[in-house]
Amino acid sequence: PITCHQDDFYRHPDRDKTHGRIWRIAPKKGILPPPNLVGASVLELLEALRAPERWTRLKAKQVLVGREVAQVLPAAKTWAKTAEGRDLMEVITLLEMLDQPDSEILKRLLASPDDRARAYGVRVAGRWGERIENIVGLLEHAAEDRNARVRMEAALASAALPDAGTILVSATVAEEPRDRWINYAFAQAVHHTKENWLPAFQRGELDFGDRRRGLTAVLGAVESKHVLDEVRKLLLSNQVDENAQMALARALVAVGENRDLQTVFQLGQLDAATIRAMASRKRPEFDVSDFLESLCASKHVEDSVAALELAAKWRIQELYQTAIGLARSSQADPQLRSAAMRAMGALGSKETIPLLKVMAGKSANPKPSAIIGLLEVDQAEAAKSAADILQGTIQNEAIGKILGAFAGREGGGPLLAMELAKRKIDRTQGKRLQDAWTATGFVQEAITEALEAIAGWPVASLKFDEDLVRRMVAAGRKGDRARGEILFESARAGCIACHKIGNQGGMIGPELSAVGSGVPADRIVTEVLWPARQVKGGYALSRITMRDGRVLQGYLQESRDKDLLLLRDFAGAGMQEVEAEMVSKEEPIGSLMPPTAQSLSRNELSDLFAYLFSLVGK
Repeated sequence: PITCHQDDFYRHPDRDKTHGRIWRIAPKKGILPPPNLVGASVLELLEALRAPERWTRLKAKQVLVGREVAQVLPAAKTWAKTAEGRDLMEVITLLEMLDQPDSEILKRLLASPDDRARAYGVRVAGRWGERIENIVGLLEHAAEDRNARVRMEAALASAALPDAGTILVSATVAEEPRDRWINYAFAQAVHHTKENWLPAFQRGELDFGDRRRGLTAVLGAVESKHVLDEVRKLLLSNQVDENAQMALARALVAVGENRDLQTVFQLGQLDAATIRAMASRKRPEFDVSDFLESLCASKHVEDSVAALELAAKWRIQELYQTAIGLARSSQADPQLRSAAMRAMGALGSKETIPLLKVMAGKSANPKPSAIIGLLEVDQAEAAKSAADILQGTIQNEAIGKILGAFAGREGGGPLLAMELAKRKIDRTQGKRLQDAWTATGFVQEAITEALEAIAGWPVASLKFDEDLVRRMVAAGRKGDRARGEILFESARAGCIACHKIGNQGGMIGPELSAVGSGVPADRIVTEVLWPARQVKGGYALSRITMRDGRVLQGYLQESRDKDLLLLRDFAGAGMQEVEAEMVSKEEPIGSLMPPTAQSLSRNELSDLFAYLFSLVGK
């Protein structure tokens, strides 16, 4: 009989039809016995969802679907309360088969540390649609995900919803780096939903906010010239209400021509969001001082603040005296006074220095904005005033603003460090300064060293040694996991402030929910004790120095526009700059994570590593 595949037809009369498949691979210990699912209870079937065999999980769900929904659904929701990882995804697929959407379980899946689970959760969200609470908000959050597959699923899911607002999901996806798969999904979503979002956009009912790249991409996928012509007509027709008018104005500022700025200014009273949108454009050739002067007198503080910020960005010298008047006024709103002080620095000269030094003050309530303004005019004087202020009782938020401002100016960090070294600052205050500095997310060597010296922080003394790494791995295997968890969450170690585990912790550093299963133990030890030695991909900071003296720090992002430089700061906020304005670029400059672990005892380290090794995503 014929048993081979390559030479003869399957229907050849001489083919062997009695021995089944030619090859059958089975483990030496024997094949698995089929589970008894038909007669199992609901709870036993739910437990079968944990089985390692896909066949068992699938058949368990099929049997559950055949049971009474009133019996299965409550049991499934109760079982899901303790489910994590793949188990949680199995519950979601069961709910899909039962056609019983559940917002809370879905949100938990969307928060999974596993990119694949989040991507599947987004797909399910699109299928369940408006039966899910705040579906557009969930998809917008997914559209900003660090993983490209999750963002692609968000674009596709948005196309399944009839709501005109889902175009904002696609626009958010376009704000992030795109590959050819996302490009295809994005184009399909924009065209598929065009009949829903385009009329709403033309009526001014859609506000794209600060999604400038997203709006450009969306309009680029349709006949944008025709759309912009409609926007211009509507703005000048007075046929839309104030909110719609501002939304259309922001769209025109984002993607229109330079002449369109004059059209927008002629509308009269602009809101803060529209004014701030103009900051991404170059200063126009026509005179804008009168427009901005009138906006500074707005009854809405936010609008006036935005006008002062724009005047500072565009260097509108005509508003210098206005800024002085507002900064001196005791009747002005504190937020407006702060903006005026910053504008004084941007628009002023040497004569501004004594004014800002007086405004900075040395009281318990100093004005960080005056220091920031002074930094624009004279860095040395600003450093002296800042060092004086940082000696006193100053709020942590103000400390962070001052330190961040010096790190954000070329040459500012070393000057401040030099002045701090001249002051007698006690260790308690030094620790406060150091904590506030860490929270800014900046890396500036001179400031870091100065604050460590003031706080009496032990200089990192452990030299990297492979034998030491092996010993610490072995110690971690024997450490106390419970004590390690307490240490991880303590203020002394400070780990929880930057790293998320499950639903707790910060997002400055990588999530650690499954670090024990995804990262080798020796690398965990290395990254904890010597954080700058091996920085996780996507968390290597870059430092960009701009022509105007600003220093930007963040994670470089891929840009589709070769003329634009895209950065994302440690908190996730995006920055967009013209690459031609860049003077220098350093990458990578290190890690945000300080070598705090080197100050722990060996027993504490073994407990901390025991806890980290145990984190496997469940």
